[in-house]
Amino acid sequence: MNCGITMNKIIQIIIINLLLYGTGLFAQQVNIPRVELMPDMPAPYQMRDWKNVAAGYDSMVFDFDLSGQYLPLVWINTSPINYPAHNSFGLHTAVGTYSPGNAEAINLLPAVIGASLIGIDKSNQNGYNWVLMCEEFFNRRPEENVYLNNSVTSSGSDWWYDTMPNIFFYQLYDLYPHTGDFDYQFTSVADQWLAAVVRMGGKHDIDLAEAVLLVVLEQASQKPLRHAVLFSGNFRVRRIMTCNKYKSRFRSLQLIP
Repeated sequence: MNCGITMNKIIQIIIINLLLYGTGLFAQQVNIPRVELMPDMPAPYQMRDWKNVAAGYDSMVFDFDLSGQYLPLVWINTSPINYPAHNSFGLHTAVGTYSPGNAEAINLLPAVIGASLIGIDKSNQNGYNWVLMCEEFFNRRPEENVYLNNSVTSSGSDWWYDTMPNIFFYQLYDLYPHTGDFDYQFTSVADQWLAAVVRMGGKHDIDLAEAVLLVVLEQASQKPLRHAVLFSGNFRVRRIMTCNKYKSRFRSLQLIP
């Protein structure tokens, strides 16, 4: 079957696109006289105290003693699945949620990270090790072995929910190295995503063009998914279906302006 634009053509377009960005040929700064009259820092101007905001958020969402409608926003999970030797916790993704027992890694991990970045030790706060409890979102099963948005779920539904929990975990690991099973998780996440790269036709020493072309992969089956979208320069590359010619890469690709 004719796959339309060839893989080599796609790679050439992406490389040219990246090179043009690197040389600044796509856009150059143009001084606009009226804009140049505007100050870099307006006066009067009051910057919000974001450190205070972060501290206030932490003191509120991690407070078990809050009372009122929809409160408190945090709870302890005494029946974790992935690491049953210690408890985990949950935070409401939205106030007034209809699923109060549901917790998301993209909410919990950043909450712990944000507080840590302003100097709060989340590994020992009011008797709780919030950092350790985060590892419940590492789906410890052979077909996954990566962080996912829920503690028991499957990869392959959405690139955001498959990648972001792992990115947040790496930031958490940088702040609290060697916590719990973090060392194993650190290498497992890298190994699983490397396996995904190789399964999709890449190499252990993949070049930039191959890296740019990666799309969402279901870890359990190691198969790329339909309708995965990624961005490169001025083009949006959409994989339409898997191609026999390219096996686990792409069957046909189209450039969408």
